[in-house]
Amino acid sequence: MDVSVSDSSNLTSFNTVRATTNSMPPPTEFSGLFMGDYAGLSAVDDNAHPVWTDTRNRQVFLCPGTGVAGVPPKACSFTNAVAGNDQEIYTTTVLLP
Repeated sequence: MDVSVSDSSNLTSFNTVRATTNSMPPPTEFSGLFMGDYAGLSAVDDNAHPVWTDTRNRQVFLCPGTGVAGVPPKACSFTNAVAGNDQEIYTTTVLLP
């Protein structure tokens, strides 16, 4: 899934601009999870402000047994992609042509 913004000044030709920098990772995008109705759009003058949730940032945590006396901390990620890709909210400003 990605987010794009489309506009038209004459309703016969349309401009489309991608708002997201990349798509959600396939394990959470295609595993049948309901992402919710957490998307919106505000537009002022020539600026569109989409808001959406996605799972692009993989969650990390302190690996068990690390970060204690004599053992340097180490970052681990979940082996279960669904648990490791929690929903976060995003927004950006898209300048419409």
